[in-house]
Amino acid sequence: MKYLHMAATLLLLASVVTAEARGPVRPVDTLYQVSTLAALLAGDYDGRIDYRTVMQQGDFGLGTFDALNGEMVAVDGAFYQVRADGIATPVAPDELTPFVTVTRFRADDAFHVSGPVSCTDLYLSLQNRFPSDQVSYAIRISGRFASLQTRSVPAQEKPYPPLAVALQQQVVFDFAQVDATLAGFWLPPVVADASVAGFHFHAILTDIMAGGHVLDCAVQEAEVTIDRKEELRIQFANEARPQPPPQANGRAMQRESVPVSHW
Repeated sequence: MKYLHMAATLLLLASVVTAEARGPVRPVDTLYQVSTLAALLAGDYDGRIDYRTVMQQGDFGLGTFDALNGEMVAVDGAFYQVRADGIATPVAPDELTPFVTVTRFRADDAFHVSGPVSCTDLYLSLQNRFPSDQVSYAIRISGRFASLQTRSVPAQEKPYPPLAVALQQQVVFDFAQVDATLAGFWLPPVVADASVAGFHFHAILTDIMAGGHVLDCAVQEAEVTIDRKEELRIQFANEARPQPPPQANGRAMQRESVPVSHW
C-alpha cells in the first residue's frame, strides 16, 4: 500500500494548494478516477467499479476494463469499448474497470486547428494555452485527421503481467483521412504516481465503429476545446463488492516503468 499512500498524500497537498489559491472547487471542476496508475503499472487489472457508477460521475473520459480488456473512450455521455479487434461497441453498465478517469466536460477555452498538424506540435500549442501547469485539463479534439494511429490490448490472464509486459501484445491500427474525436487529459507532474502525467488521449472514429488509445496523429481540420479541472478525486474500490487479495508473489506492489511513447 506504500505507493497508494504516497499518491493520496500528493493529491491532498495539491488540493490544499488549489483551495488556498482559488477558493472552493465547483463539482464540475472535478476529475473522477478509479484506482491509480501505479496499481495499473504493477498489473492490478481486476475490475473495482462498475461502469454504471462511472457513468454517474461524468460524460467524458477514458479508461480500460476488467483484465485490461481493451480501451474505453467516452464523449458526450456515450461510452465505448475498443477491444483488440479494433471494433468499438457500447459499454454495458455492469462492465467493471480497474482504472478510468472521467469528468463532466464544460469547455473553458476553444480554438480551431488547420493542418496538417502533428500530435507533437498540437500538444505544444495546447500547453502554451494552459493558464497554469499546476492544475489538470480535459481536452476534446474533434474533426478531420489526415492520419490517426491507435492501439488496443487484449484481455490478460492471471497471474497478470506488469503493464510494460502486457503492452507488448498491443494491436496497432492505422487510419487515414478519417473523422474522429479524441478525448483526453493533461495532468501535472505532481500526480505522476496517481495518474498519467502529461497528455493521454483515446479516440473514437465518427464514420466507422473503431478507435483506441492514441499513439500518433496528424490533424487536418479540428475544433479543440479545453476544460480546466482543479480537483482529482480517486475511488479505490467499491466497498459493496468483495476485492481480490494481493498477489502472493508481491509483484503487484512493484512499480514498473513504461516509456512515455507507449502512452
